[in-house]
Amino acid sequence: MKHAPWFRLLLRVVGIVLVAYSVHWILGLLTMIVQEAAGHGDFDEPMDVWGWLSYLGPVLQFALGLYLFFNPKWLMKVCIDDITYRCPACRFDLRGLTAPLACPECGVRLPGDIPPPPLPAPPPDSGPKTTQDAN
Repeated sequence: MKHAPWFRLLLRVVGIVLVAYSVHWILGLLTMIVQEAAGHGDFDEPMDVWGWLSYLGPVLQFALGLYLFFNPKWLMKVCIDDITYRCPACRFDLRGLTAPLACPECGVRLPGDIPPPPLPAPPPDSGPKTTQDAN
């Protein structure tokens, strides 16, 4: 997890870039909505569905940029957990092993900064078990 601050910074920079590239579309959309609401729009007829859908991409891009800038915790957990518990040489999944010193797949000595893998979740209790006679 020593790379988490750098990864978070990278995600924030990507978020800023996404927001910056979509701001002019969002401002254009807001300007058009305000002009239409005030009755100053120069459109003879209201915008059809395809016209509104053309703004869907920039709106989603803007939302993704805000997410990456403010709170990318889920994305960080998925990405960092995926690289943290893998062998650096062969990418073998090390979860479930207890304090491995070497990769069981390729034999490469593992660095000491790999945290111990998380314990697997206990299975849900299915209640008392009963046996049935086989007839």
